[in-house]
Amino acid sequence: MTMDMVIKKLSECRIDEALDAWNGGFSDYYSPIKMTSLQFIGRMGTLSLSPDHSYVAFQNDLPAGIVLNGLSIIKGKKHAWNGGTSVKPDFRSYGVGRELIKKSLEMYEAEGADRVTLEAFAVNERAIRLYERLGYRYEDTLLFLENRKALKENPFGSASGYTIEKDSVNEAVSLPFYNTDVPWQTHGPFTANGLALIAFDQKGIPAAYALLQKKYGEEGDLSDVILFHCQARDNEQEPVIALLNSAFPAGKVYRQSTFNLPASSPAAKLLEKAGFTEGISPGGTPQKQVFMIKEK
Repeated sequence: MTMDMVIKKLSECRIDEALDAWNGGFSDYYSPIKMTSLQFIGRMGTLSLSPDHSYVAFQNDLPAGIVLNGLSIIKGKKHAWNGGTSVKPDFRSYGVGRELIKKSLEMYEAEGADRVTLEAFAVNERAIRLYERLGYRYEDTLLFLENRKALKENPFGSASGYTIEKDSVNEAVSLPFYNTDVPWQTHGPFTANGLALIAFDQKGIPAAYALLQKKYGEEGDLSDVILFHCQARDNEQEPVIALLNSAFPAGKVYRQSTFNLPASSPAAKLLEKAGFTEGISPGGTPQKQVFMIKEK
């Protein structure tokens, strides 16, 4: 670390310093993420990001970069995740990002984290190489699929013998086959206004679940359905088909999409077969990300 670089906890910084580092670092990103102070504070709270475990790097007393971190107990395991890292253009190539990640890794170890993850845009090869050098490995590709056309009846195929019930995300998390190896923003506790669909087999036993979010227009019409993740009890395809047919109503025009859906998910191929295509960022690059896990 150079003599003029100082790293402080976010809780020790002014909000304008943190916002300067965040907005400046993402100003030329593939998908610009500019926030006001209220939006920044709201993001920290909604996504359970911790000011005491997040860091701002200063170079020559100027905010140079930032990393947001979160910690949470999920299914009895302590998960730690990188909730966003950015370095302002003028301070790149000085090791700012490396030092922020190293500081975070030291904190994860001190906190006894069982699972350490992050996501990065697939096109951001420089960042991915840095993460790999610091001990992360590729786990999966994350898809942002979308479709804006009306779906036909049963667009994902036929599946009989399943009853679909709406429930809370906490009910899905309590299932014995709930998948904890997914990106942090798609975990039940962090899916704002999310809901769960659970498929029950003919014996009344849960066979699969889906976590999603629905949005409605001013007149109460459905405007968006966003799928976060989907998991079957025994990797069965039929209950997943039943869930998707229920999650995405046919015959209506609205935006159907996925958010950080693992490519290995049983839903991914079914969605693509039904006409869902890869989303494109405002900058023209695919929104595809990589999911990375820190090796112990």
